[in-house]
Formats: sequence, C-alpha cells, structure tokens
Amino acid sequence: MSPIHADICRYGIPFSVPVLVRGLRVERREGLLLRLRASGSEAAAIGEVAPLPGLHDEALDEAERSLVSIIPHLPELIGLTLPGLGARMEAEGLPPSVATGVEMAVINYHARRSGTMPSLPGCSNPAKRVPVNALLEGDPEAVLERASIAFAEGFRAFKLKVRPGRTEEAAEAVRSLHGRFGAGVELRLDANQSLTLDEAVEFSRALPQGSIAYIEEPLQE
Repeated sequence: MSPIHADICRYGIPFSVPVLVRGLRVERREGLLLRLRASGSEAAAIGEVAPLPGLHDEALDEAERSLVSIIPHLPELIGLTLPGLGARMEAEGLPPSVATGVEMAVINYHARRSGTMPSLPGCSNPAKRVPVNALLEGDPEAVLERASIAFAEGFRAFKLKVRPGRTEEAAEAVRSLHGRFGAGVELRLDANQSLTLDEAVEFSRALPQGSIAYIEEPLQE
C-alpha cells in the first residue's frame, strides 16, 4: 500500500441565522477536516469531525486531540473491512464525532482509490448524487419565505430545525412547505434530540402524509 499522508484543518462558518440546540444559542459551526491522500496522488479523501455544542459531550479541542491520536493508526484502519473499521472505532473509544469523521475519510479514501461507489451494508443501490440542504428555521412565514428564495436559487432539499416546545409551529411550517412545493422538494427535519416520545408521536401525526423524507434524531433518549 502507498504511504498515507494525513492533514487536519480547522474551520469556522458563521450561521446567517443563529440556531438553538437544547436551549444553547449557536451562531457558528466549527469543526475539523481530515484529509487523506496516497503518496503520488492528488486525489484527496475528506472526513469531517464537527461536534455540535449542546448536543455532543466532546468539545472541539477534545475531538482534535482524539483525532490526532488516531493518525498513526490510519494505514491499518484503511486495511480493515467496513464492519472491522466500525468495531475498531468502538474499541478505540473515540468520541462519536471523531469516529464518524475517521470512518467517513476511510470510506471516501477507498472510493477514490477504486473509482467506484463504496459498498455499505444494507445499501445495494446507493444514490449517485446527494442534494445539499437549504437550512430553514423560524416561524412558518419566515420559513416559507426562505424556502422560496432557496428554491429560486436551485435548492430542492430543505432541512427544517424543530425546536423543543414549538412543534406546532414546525408542523405548520411543514404544511405550508408541502402545500407550496409538494413532491418537488425533499424535506428533512432535525430535532437535535429534543423531543419526548409523546411529543414526537403527536408531532408526526400533525404532518401531511408523505411530506417528509426523514426526521433526524427526534428523541431525547
């Protein structure tokens, strides 16, 4: 196997609108990019480590130290099967955000080297393209306005933040979006582990059938 070069860089991107995560006001997203490259190749594989304040236990500095500690083991990690890689990440006790970023980089590395889509368990027909989300948040009127602007810019996938204690507002926004765009867009919801089971069930019942692609991390437990 060719020698592996690894680089880590830190980034910070301000949000155009602050996001509430479990009551914490987050105004910028900060994270780390792990770049892997084989010697003599310009093709780079990227993995992202981005613990979210208020949601992940590990802070960014802790995640960076953990990521640096795994760098010497990257050649052997790249040689593992995907199930073996997952088991190794668990055995290393890496923080979840770091394990995700390392797995992402290794899978992308194999895809770059082979020129084929990665083979993932239970996914026999992976999508060839993944649309970028336009992030939506706020009251239903503001959500619909931002979605209309994003739609005109070419976005066809939206991600709506569901805030605790304001699920009725989110459901109204979903109904408005579904009424405006129908099947012409893909709508994804993200509750950042903020809902109880009863709240999540009640919220889902208030949504138009077939209006959303998935709900990300709805439950506190």
